[in-house]
Parts: sequence; structure tokens; C-alpha cells
Amino acid sequence: MIRSLIVLFCLIGFAAHSTAIDYTVTTTTVGTMATGELDDVITIAISDANAGNDVTVYFDASGLIQITTSLPYITITAGSITFDKLLTASSPQGIQFAGTASDPTFLYGFAVIDNDAPSSVTFKNLTVSDFLDYFSSPTFIPREGIRLGGTKNVEIDHCTFENNSVSVVLMTASNFKFTYNSVKYAGNNFLGLYYDNTGGLPIQPNVVEIKNNIFGDLSSAVAGNGLTLINMIDLDETTLNVENNQFKNLSIGLACSNQHFLYYSPTTDPLFTFSIKDNNFDNIHDGMILSSPLRHWKVEDNDFVNTPTTSDREFDIWLDNSMGGEICGLDFIETSNPFAFTPVNTGNTFSNTTVEAIHIQEDFEAGINIAGLDLGVGCGRIGYHHGKYAIIRGNKIRDTQPISLNYGVGNGGILAPTISSSSLSGGNLNAEISLPGSISSDIVSFIDFYKSNSSGHLLDFIGTYGVFSISGTYSAAVTPLMGVILSDGDRIACTVTSMGNAGGVPRGTSEVVYFTLPPPPCCYPDFPQYAGSGFVKCPPPIPPDPDKADAVYGTLCLGTQFSFNMSGYTCSTGTLTYDWDFGDGYTTTGSSASHTYASVGTYTLTITYDNPSAPDCYGEDVATKEFIITVVESCCPSVTSGIIVDDNDSPEGKHCLGNQLVFNLTKTSSCLFNGHLGEVHWTFSDGHTATGDDIEYTFATTGVYTIQASLTLPGCSPYTYTLSVTIEECFEITCLDCIPTFAPDAGKYVFSVWVREDVPAAVTTYDHKIEASVTTDCSTCSPNTSTTTFIPVAASPIIDGWQKVEGTFVVPVGTNSFKVTLDNRSENDVYFDDIRIHPFNSTSKTYVYDPITLRLSAELDENNYATFYEYDEEGALVRVKKETERGIKTIKEARNNIQKK
Repeated sequence: MIRSLIVLFCLIGFAAHSTAIDYTVTTTTVGTMATGELDDVITIAISDANAGNDVTVYFDASGLIQITTSLPYITITAGSITFDKLLTASSPQGIQFAGTASDPTFLYGFAVIDNDAPSSVTFKNLTVSDFLDYFSSPTFIPREGIRLGGTKNVEIDHCTFENNSVSVVLMTASNFKFTYNSVKYAGNNFLGLYYDNTGGLPIQPNVVEIKNNIFGDLSSAVAGNGLTLINMIDLDETTLNVENNQFKNLSIGLACSNQHFLYYSPTTDPLFTFSIKDNNFDNIHDGMILSSPLRHWKVEDNDFVNTPTTSDREFDIWLDNSMGGEICGLDFIETSNPFAFTPVNTGNTFSNTTVEAIHIQEDFEAGINIAGLDLGVGCGRIGYHHGKYAIIRGNKIRDTQPISLNYGVGNGGILAPTISSSSLSGGNLNAEISLPGSISSDIVSFIDFYKSNSSGHLLDFIGTYGVFSISGTYSAAVTPLMGVILSDGDRIACTVTSMGNAGGVPRGTSEVVYFTLPPPPCCYPDFPQYAGSGFVKCPPPIPPDPDKADAVYGTLCLGTQFSFNMSGYTCSTGTLTYDWDFGDGYTTTGSSASHTYASVGTYTLTITYDNPSAPDCYGEDVATKEFIITVVESCCPSVTSGIIVDDNDSPEGKHCLGNQLVFNLTKTSSCLFNGHLGEVHWTFSDGHTATGDDIEYTFATTGVYTIQASLTLPGCSPYTYTLSVTIEECFEITCLDCIPTFAPDAGKYVFSVWVREDVPAAVTTYDHKIEASVTTDCSTCSPNTSTTTFIPVAASPIIDGWQKVEGTFVVPVGTNSFKVTLDNRSENDVYFDDIRIHPFNSTSKTYVYDPITLRLSAELDENNYATFYEYDEEGALVRVKKETERGIKTIKEARNNIQKK
């Protein structure tokens, strides 16, 4: 039988310790052996790697390779094996389950088992799909796309996993990288990346990176789990980073279960660094589940959002201690907290609807502290379930039940307080409070007060009152924190927090209770600015102070009757009386008054009012308000006017698309029309309307538009003016190689750049004393221009003197442009090359051509690594070199010899 697999074998280069060996697989069919010739290639590759060689298996088939039985286990102790898509392959490459669904022995695609340092296995740019469950009642076994068991130095990069029961499973793995991969929806039992490190591995130090991946489908369905980590604590001297991943439309985004306490009983935290940072959780039922976390774990700068059209979310962060670890606990304390607590796990944001932003399950004897969080409207509450030892203080929680408790048994007597009376004196809060707890010895407790609203939200933190018991009655007097103003009638929220004691009394925070400060006594009402009729609308030059009898300005036309009605202003105590003096000799009394002035001029209208039932409210028997009224002769003067348009951002004589134009109506008059009186109504031919003297507007498309301004004065026919403007594209290109201005899409962006620093001695990594600042120009943001400054981080070793650094930034909705500035802050010269910017959820390739010969001289792949092409004098390709983390390697070399005759 003729085999349908083509294997290209090539030895290149002569290194001191290893040789680079390439194979290429070009068929999707199954051959004469169990899995066709792919089985042979893997077997040969394992043998070559164990001889100390660096082996690459390229995939260049017409589609995915159909796997019908298990592939050989990949077990190597030296060298390396890389599985990669050939750069020129036009279709997705990789493996697809095509075996019998009822076969319980065929459970894995690729399987790396017990490889040992210094060997390494890499999967790049491949697709793994359709490894679905084996189910034959009552047996259920999930199939796995890639299985790693007892592995070291494995990397999975830029791969796609689709429709698998479990895409990747790791059992006791170390030095593992999972970066820039896409793991898509595959059913309710779906697991994206499952990492179980029970037992650990001896190799130290150990670095595990799970970065820049997408877990979940982009559809609206909610199913499956994204990332599951089991027993990570057993890795001594381990660094685990879960950073910059996107979890979308899943049942569980990230689940980390610390089962350490099932096997050990440590008294101190192990040498283990765990960072969950800069991840995005969108429309996740349970965003992040942390079982038995420890205090040194870092959970920072994660975004919990929700697609507006969906609402299937329950918990953003679920803290669970069902396994009962005595040293377990985790704090979320923002930098801005009212107690000057040391910040920890800061920068997590919560947006849109969820039931609970943070859910606490069972007792955390090492404690939970949550302080300074600011949860937006609809972001959920903080809740306990059968738990205690959690302190919740100084947070803004905009939920109708901000703190929800279900203690079960043993709540320690930390019950909600009872408020018997309250008052406001000199701006300070006074309250009579009863604490109904049953234990009173050796306890330090705090009664916290917040401003609230009719919905029961916890808003501004007012202050705290300390006591030494959770039982008894207290007269609390609290001076509000700076910037917090209390008023009569405000609704106040209150909690009690116990700090516990050595006698076994638990610590924790009670549920919220509410009370309302008494309303103020009714003295005199504050008159509205325009309480009368007949005034021409005119903004007053000096805004009136509602608490004082300052003047309020108005203008009347001669012969216009002025009326003022105060009958709608009443007091709960007594009845107000009024005296009117219009300033021209006319006076009257009563709750309303009308008057017509006989001549032009300026008059002072004085209203004197009194409440006999509440004397001396303002330190005087009566109060007055004064109105300065100007009476003019005519309301329909001779007016000349015209529309003026200002466009300072466009070249002279042009109005450019995207620029904000300012329209105003110039007005001249000898009488009423002085630039402040009268209303101008604007109508644009694209349907936009507005009112006001000066109008700002940005047209959406090019074209010719007609603008009409209609001036309305009391008793006069409208004055109408028109203007035609032309909106056009304006691209000012100052160089032949430039591209026009563009408006970037909103979202997270990645930029990478290669850096070379002139340093006096050899180093393994640069200090990267460079600073990146990103300035965005956003038409719908406030302010319109904002700058984000950060320091990029190293993303590669130093290769031939160059090192790649990467960073991320966010472009807000409405951004017209952004500018990235790289600044050298070191004392040495720094060089930058191959700067690349692209959206976070995308890849990019670039090509470099020789400007003279127009031949392809280099390609830069998705990771910004270069492949170089060298030619001889006749233009024939003689060498291909590739930039790798181990340096620049020759991957192909050819020589053509022509025999002389």
C-alpha cells in the first residue's frame, strides 16, 4: 500500500550539543497503522529528541488530521519537540477526534507523559477539536484534547480548542505556559484548562503562566467552565500567574480549589506566589471561585462585567472554605478606604447586574476583610452563607440588601442593632442604639454609619462609634468625615462589627438597619428663581443664594401684567403670611399678587413673609426676599442678526468631517435684544435640533447642510435666519508613506516592541527603564483627553542583544485617536524596533521587503518574532533563519552547484 503521508526530513546546522530536525505532515487520512503515518512521525520525533535534538513537526495538510485511536505518549528526557502549523499552510492545522464515540479506551489526543527536565514540548498554532464525552450508562468519561501528566517545560501557544469535553488537562505539571489560546464552548460539561497539581513535582523553582487566553464562546449561551486549578498550593517555590485572560459566557470562569488541607496541616504559608490579575469576566454565572484561599494570594485589577442583554450571573467572586483550612482567608481592601487600612487586592471592578459581587461560604478563621469597595448600581451585594469571621466596613454598596447574611448555627451574637432615636445637632449625628448580642466580655466592636437612600444603598461612610461589647445600649455621637454633609430628614444605614476575642467570640459584621433623621421645623420656604409669570427668560448675572434675601433679576415689557402665586408653598406647622411691595408705591397682601407697571424703569419687589407659629426660625421675626425687575418699553425692537460658525480645527475655508462646529447668532438692538434675552431655536437639515445662543455640533457624514436659527421674543413674530455649510473629508498627509487618521475601535489593545539597551556588562534581562504613556482623544468622554502611564514588562529573554517587552492599554468608546509615547528613563542609550499595536483579541503578521530587489527579507509572526530570508547573487533563496527564545537559528539551508563544462 502506498502511504498518503509525505514526511520531509532535513538536518540543518551543526550545533555543539543539538541538531535541529524538521518533519512535515501533509495528509488528513488514516494510513496502514493505527493512526496513519502521524503515529510514525511522533515515534521518530521522540527518539530524535531523546538523542538530544530539537525536533519540529510541521502540519501542512488540507485540513485537520482525523484521529481514530490514541496517539503515542510523548515521553522525553532530553532535547525538545515542537508541534507547529507551517507558516504557508492555508487552512487550520491540528487534530480532530474521528474515532468511535463508544470507545472507552480512546480518551486523549496529544498526551505528554512524564517528560523530564531539561526536555521541553511545545504546541503552537494548532487546532484541537471534537474530543467529546464517552458515555455509556452508567459510565461517563470526558475525553481530553491534550493531556499532560507529570510534565515539565510544556508550552501551549496560539492554539484553538473547539467542542472538546476537556480541552487541556494537567496532572502534576511544572514550568508550564498557556498563552494566547482560544478555548471555545463545548457543552455543559465543558472544561477549558484543568490543572490538578496534587503531590507537586520536585523541579524548582517552578513558573506557571496562563496569560492572554480566551475561555468561552462569544455567543450568548452560558455553559461550561473556563479554567480550573486544583491543589496549586502543593508547589513549593512556585510562581503561578493567571493574567490578561478573557472569560466569556461560561458557568464558571475560574475555579481554584486549594485541597492542600486534605493532605497536610501547615502552620505557615508555603513559598508560593499566586497572582490572578487583569482578567475580564463577561457574563459568567460564577465569575471566580476561590476555595480555601490564603492571604498571600493576589487578586487584582480584574473586571467583572455583564452583557446588557443577559442577566445569568450569580456571584462575581465566591470565597469558599468548605474544606476548613484554619489559615485560610483573603482581603479586598481598596486604597481609598476610610480607615487607612493597608490596601491589598485592589483595582477589581464590578459592572451591571449580579446577585452578589462577593459571596463568602463557610467560616474563615483567618478572617476576611472587605473595605473601601465602590460597587455600582446593580453590581450586587456582599453575602455570607453559613459563615462568620468576615468584616465588611466602609464600602459603597448600591443594592437593596447591601449585606446579606445566612449564618446558620453559631453566629456569635453579632446581630443587627436597634435604633430607638436619632437627631442632628451642629452637623453631628446622635443616635440611641441597642446591641442585642448575648456576649459582652473582652470584645472590641464598632458601630458604623452610612448615608443611604430610599433603595437602602450604602453610600458615603459617615463615621464609627467604638464600644467594648456586642450587647447593651449606647448613646453614639459621631462627627461626619470631611466632605460628608448631613441634613435633617436624611436616611442613615447602620451596621455593627465585632473584632472578636480570645475566648472564642467570632468576629464579623451584622446586616444593615436603617433610620431616618427627623425632618427640620417648617420656617420659611425658599422661593424659586422664577416663581412669577410675565418675566422674559434671562439668566441672572449673579445666581441667588437660596438661604439669603439676595436679589433675583427679571425683565418685563411695558404693559405686561406680572403675577406671583405662593399658595403652593405650605408649612407643616402654622400658616405663612405675605406682604407685597412692588417698588412703585403699589402694595398688597395675600398668597398671590398681580401688578402692571405704568412706566419703564428699574423696580425692587419686596416680599415679606412670616410664620407666627414658628418664630425666630432664622434669628428674626420675619424674612424678606427681593426681586430686581426691569421694565422695558418695547419687546419687538428692530433687530439685525446673522449666523456665524466657528471651526478652529479645520483649514481656512473648510469644515472637516469629525470636527466640532460652534454656531451662534450675532444680535444688535437698541432695546430688549441684548444677547441675553430671547430664545434661539436651531434646526439642522440632518434632523438635529437645539436651543440656546451658542450650539456645538459634529456632523456624522459629509455633505451640504442647511442650518436655520429662529429667534423668539415675547409678543413678537419669530426672526428666522439660515446658513449653508459644506462638510468634507480633510486628510492632511505630510509624507508619502503616511496613512490618514483613523478612529480605533474601543477595547483592550496590546503593544509590543523590541528593546536594546547599551549596558556596560552582559545581563540576562534589561532593567527596562522605559515608560510608555498612551494618550486617547475621545469625543464622548469626560475629559476628552486622558493619559495612561505604565511600564511594559519583559516578554522574552535577550536574543542577540534585543529583548521583547509587552504592555496593554484600553481605548474607551468614542475615541478618535490615540498616541503611544516610549520614553527612555535610564542613563544608557535605548533602541526600539518592530513596534506593533493590535487589539487584545487578535493576532498580527508583518512582512519586510528589500527596497532595491523587492524580495521578501523577513516575516514577523503573531508573537513579533522574525524569520529572515537570505539570497545569493542570482536571487535564489539559500538560507532561512528564525528568531527563537534560544537565539536565531538556521532552519533551512540550500546550495546550488552547476558543473562547469
